[in-house]
Amino acid sequence: MAAKAKPKPRAPRRPKHVPYHGARRIDYITIEHVRPAKVNPKYHAEAEIEASIMEVGYTTPAVLDERTGRLVEGHGRLAALFAIRDRGEDMPDGIEAAGNSWAMPVVRGWASKNDAEAAAMLVASNQLPALGGWDDAGLLPMLEPLSDDLLLTTGFTADDIMDLTEFADSPFKTITVAVADLKQHPRNYQDHPPDQIAEIRASIETHGFYRNVVVANELTTLAGHGVVIAAAEMGRRRIPVIQLDLDPDDPRALKVLTSDNEISRLAVIDDRGLTDLLRDILHTADDGLVGTGFNEEQLTALTFVTRPRDEIGSNDAAAEWAGMPEFEAKPPPVTLTVQFESAEDRLAFVEKFEIGTSARGEAGVGWSLDLEEV
Repeated sequence: MAAKAKPKPRAPRRPKHVPYHGARRIDYITIEHVRPAKVNPKYHAEAEIEASIMEVGYTTPAVLDERTGRLVEGHGRLAALFAIRDRGEDMPDGIEAAGNSWAMPVVRGWASKNDAEAAAMLVASNQLPALGGWDDAGLLPMLEPLSDDLLLTTGFTADDIMDLTEFADSPFKTITVAVADLKQHPRNYQDHPPDQIAEIRASIETHGFYRNVVVANELTTLAGHGVVIAAAEMGRRRIPVIQLDLDPDDPRALKVLTSDNEISRLAVIDDRGLTDLLRDILHTADDGLVGTGFNEEQLTALTFVTRPRDEIGSNDAAAEWAGMPEFEAKPPPVTLTVQFESAEDRLAFVEKFEIGTSARGEAGVGWSLDLEEV
């Protein structure tokens, strides 16, 4: 008789949550018994959180929702405690021993009214601290003297300090504004036809706002006029912009207006490389060349003029090289040239064979001729 397989050991079950509805208090709860939220969309800087707890101790209690028995704040710190313990590190200051486990401080006494309020609390606990931003001029002197170990606990790096130093006097500030509040610069000298706006819209739909709109004071656009028009047509309510603390007519603002349009024209384009790139996009992208500023006909024309005759002999061959699906190779048409001594002879010839004619410029007359009738 075969021996029965031993049942796998079960993970210890969390005790049933008992809601607490008194005044706020801090309880120490073993980390295995702390239940995270069912959904938490926040990413965490795990290495930095762990370094901070190991260096300065556990200082900020998590927050429990008494209605659900789950965390609304402190998920990153809970994960860090598990990681530190599982590595065999010493128990951090601020954490208490609980038998063979660790207990973390948790705020008790707050209860959501419903799932929507619980979700709002979870998001707010992560988002609100990030809204304030930093006074870089005050931040830099605090970070510069820190050792590497202490710097890691702050969430900043040596590269961040270099950036703060380099851009301390930068006039750039990225903000998000209502599209309806953005103004076109009255001295913008570029028109944006519907075809271009359609390409910009396609690019935004595919890639988002990777090209910055730059504005002066009063939200007057200096760069990205076409992006603003496209965003408005798409019904976008708010978009990110870089704001310069300049009056719209300040010479520095006007230089931004012109340089955004003109500096790119100084680049030398490798047309052959461009056609290779566009062809790859055409063959691999689900939507073809949409959003690149080119279409299949333009690619065909560009291919024809960037290849020698022994490589691409005709526009049709260029279309075939580009892989246009509607291309069908056809033999060249047979042509016949007839010359006459006078206009009267030409007319008599046309009338005799009942040939329909059509004007081709001012140089002469062309027609189609069925050779079997001659």
